[in-house]
Amino acid sequence: MISPEEVEETIEFSAVIENRSSIIFPISYDVVDIQTEAYWNGNPITLTVNLEKIRGMNYIVLIAENLPDEKGIINVKLSFRTKGMIEKASDKYLFSQSFSVPYDVNDMTITVILPSKFSILSPIFPSPKSISAAGKEVIVIWSYGPV
Repeated sequence: MISPEEVEETIEFSAVIENRSSIIFPISYDVVDIQTEAYWNGNPITLTVNLEKIRGMNYIVLIAENLPDEKGIINVKLSFRTKGMIEKASDKYLFSQSFSVPYDVNDMTITVILPSKFSILSPIFPSPKSISAAGKEVIVIWSYGPV
């Protein structure tokens, strides 16, 4: 069961990369239960995931072993739980998230699953691609072209 402070988030992206064996994301909140799926030119690859704290900032570091030397497309699905995206303000909880990608990516989809007992108040910025419900959870999806 997810507590009111926890949110499940999935980030999917694809990028053209060349000779890069690691991808680093700065992240402004603590994360747990990280899971990844990755493909290099359509073939499954294994990524090692490290959480690192440098000068008070959190980073997710994805490391790929034995990538070919030629340019290729990497597709990554990164899922985790976090406790930092929901803040209490008076008698309400507010969802607030900031995520940056320090790379040029072809496309990116961010899916956030809010715990039960949450409702969506308009407006949402930026506007999501979709909002739906699965049981008692609220699912919000943002999808972007080149980022």
